[in-house]
Amino acid sequence: MKAIHLGFKAFDLHELACHVVAECAGVYSEYGLDVSLMDTKAVPDRELPDSLFSAACGSAVIRWLHGEKLKVVFVAAKRPMFWLYSQHDAGGLDGLRGQCVATYPDAAPPAQFLRIVLEDAGLTADRDVHLEPGRDDVARLEMLRSGHAAAALVSSATLPCRVEEFGFRQLLCVGDCLRLPTTGLAVSLGMFEREPEAVAAMVESHRTALRLIHDDQPPLRRGLREAGLVDERDLDSACELLRQFFTTDGLVRAADVLPGVRRLAVSLKMAIPVENVELYDCIRRY
Repeated sequence: MKAIHLGFKAFDLHELACHVVAECAGVYSEYGLDVSLMDTKAVPDRELPDSLFSAACGSAVIRWLHGEKLKVVFVAAKRPMFWLYSQHDAGGLDGLRGQCVATYPDAAPPAQFLRIVLEDAGLTADRDVHLEPGRDDVARLEMLRSGHAAAALVSSATLPCRVEEFGFRQLLCVGDCLRLPTTGLAVSLGMFEREPEAVAAMVESHRTALRLIHDDQPPLRRGLREAGLVDERDLDSACELLRQFFTTDGLVRAADVLPGVRRLAVSLKMAIPVENVELYDCIRRY
């Protein structure tokens, strides 16, 4: 068995659905893999092992724009699974002008995604809107509940059906405003070139998991439940969300990737890719 470490930034549906399904269905074993998880949220990117696979493809884009040599070999979520909620009808994003918005810590990709969404709506972060980071959904939703924030950015760790049960209103889904692969499998260029068989086995394992997700097979529900990603009562909602946001085969079209990467580069004040995005080794060829 080939030992593999899979890094994640958030223990949630967004990043780990394919992993838990592949594990629950015995897919990894079929491909000769022994996969264990590694929480990389608090680990500086430069200290990550060269052999590590990462589920955090939004983070991989930012690392690549900063010059790291990486490859995204598989895309699960083709767009960000984050939602912006308010306590009352804010009258659209312009209603947040002059208000506080609870967001992610600055270093986290979702914080940058929110800045882009606000800017595209004509709101300059830190001038028109005050962004205040919270460590997790619980903290951000408490800022919203207490009235400290007029809106809060929420992840798939707290499903929309639960947030709305609290009485909060959805202002937007970030994935409806910005197209950018955010989860899947990313590896160092060194690992990509050095161990192509291990990379291919991981890709095929997760591709098989995608088929089980879209067919709503028993390992999907069992895996989500046993891993603690979703409560029993939320399984239907979680499975439907995955089918809405996840690719069917781990591939994306170049036309669906390049605009989002360019927009992120502009926001980060980085060099803008002109043609092909060499980061992605999972571009659909037809």
